[in-house]
Amino acid sequence: MKCVQNHSSNLRLDQETKWRTKRPRERRPIVSRYRFGSQYRIEKGPGTFRKYWKLLWLSVVLVLFGFSPARLALAERDKKNEALERAEKVIAKGPFQASWESLENYKVPQWYLDAKFGIFIHWGVYSVPAYHNEWYPRDMYLRDSEVFKHHVATYGPQSRFGYKDFIPQFKAERFDARRWAELFKKAGARYVVPVAEHHDGFPMYDCSFTDWSAAKIGPKRDVIGELAAAVRQQGLHFCVSS
Repeated sequence: MKCVQNHSSNLRLDQETKWRTKRPRERRPIVSRYRFGSQYRIEKGPGTFRKYWKLLWLSVVLVLFGFSPARLALAERDKKNEALERAEKVIAKGPFQASWESLENYKVPQWYLDAKFGIFIHWGVYSVPAYHNEWYPRDMYLRDSEVFKHHVATYGPQSRFGYKDFIPQFKAERFDARRWAELFKKAGARYVVPVAEHHDGFPMYDCSFTDWSAAKIGPKRDVIGELAAAVRQQGLHFCVSS
């Protein structure tokens, strides 16, 4: 028993002082000699340096040719700012200003008072799950909501199947703007108001400053543009909501 204890003590002593023992220097990749933190540790092995050198070289090339994430983000921001400036210029030419006094002068159009009956359309990516209402993209992330529980039970956790995963399923393959407009007129409607972009941030029209639109992904069609042309051809008033 005594021998075992002494042997154990010696082992512990060896382990505690092992780091002080001078050992032959190992040949290892140059990059792995520098420790930037455990999350950046580079494992040793054949071709390790070559593998990480390729990644480093690729990063340098992307930055030099303007493909850095920061530069892309700035370009996207500038594009949105330009669009907002154009919108502000159009608003400035209108009859109203950003004040209650100005808005008090608003008068409901006579055509709207005479129309009496119109069609208001909620149709978008939220129509794929077709559950509850058009607020599905918000409620599916609220843990205490019925929609959250339905989503997990039907599609799995939001971390695996989020709202964006509905977009490829939103194909609008049976959408026929002409037939819609004919049906609206036959029903006696005088105006049509689709939601151009709901709170899910997915434009149903061709939007120049985002790739997340119906014209570029999903149905890959300018739904609002097609509907506007068809409705006006039937002599109905066309408006949009957001």
